[in-house]
Amino acid sequence: MADPLAEIVTLLRPRMKFSKVASGAGPWRLRKEGDGHLFYGAVVEGSCRLQVEGREALTLGVNDFVLIPAAVDCIIMSLHPEAEEMPLSEPVRLPSGEFRLGDLAGPANVRNLIGHCEFASPDAALLGLAPAGAGACEGPIKSGDACGASRGGGSRK
Repeated sequence: MADPLAEIVTLLRPRMKFSKVASGAGPWRLRKEGDGHLFYGAVVEGSCRLQVEGREALTLGVNDFVLIPAAVDCIIMSLHPEAEEMPLSEPVRLPSGEFRLGDLAGPANVRNLIGHCEFASPDAALLGLAPAGAGACEGPIKSGDACGASRGGGSRK
């Protein structure tokens, strides 16, 4: 069965503007403010939690992919029980170029490919994903979450 989200993304002709690998170990919590750029994330190892302002938290697992509209604030955190109540973490750039949250020395319990992208298709605004979008998508679009069959282990909290 084809993944409808993958088909939509292909039709929109995405272009990556910025990307990096980010990992986390132990408890950590990061706030990403809506900055006018469409944000994407793909979990390549482990799992984490995504809380988009005003929405139910999502637990993301390996192969889960999310698109978050440009004007949306969110918090990304570890599944560690202390993560929700702790102060915000600051990412640290490791010698490998990867960015780390939480325990710098411990083994990673999540690794994500994250960044900003834009769509070359003029139809992108119809989804509300572009900065000038019509608001049709007010929260994240996640593989397997009303947009298609999930390939990963993500779920609602």
